[in-house]
Amino acid sequence: MDISALHAHAGRFDEARSCLDCGEALLRPLSDRVSLAILLCKRAETECLPGIVGAAKAAFDAAGACALHANAGADSERGLALARVRNLLAQKSLLGSDGADGAATSTAFPTVIFLGILRNILRERRNP
Repeated sequence: MDISALHAHAGRFDEARSCLDCGEALLRPLSDRVSLAILLCKRAETECLPGIVGAAKAAFDAAGACALHANAGADSERGLALARVRNLLAQKSLLGSDGADGAATSTAFPTVIFLGILRNILRERRNP
């Protein structure tokens, strides 16, 4: 667990965001898309904890965009981070939370999440 996650789990969300901002500022100039995708997943997790689903989804989408350019597999740290955030967002969406920022979640989003989870389950069954 990194320092941003420790802050977030202790309810110190501003401190967590500050740590993530510093990390992102260091990673973006390096063009390290894998590490940036992992950091953006951590940002999404941080935003999920207080229920800010809109910000969490935006970070998740940005992480997914970074991940498209990296050839790391589903079993990689990046792949596992994306799956973990996908599951968190699905839980928040299924509970009907639209986030503290007032942004409504898309009705199609839970379906996309479900299909992603189903795809991962089927992949795991084929490759035990």
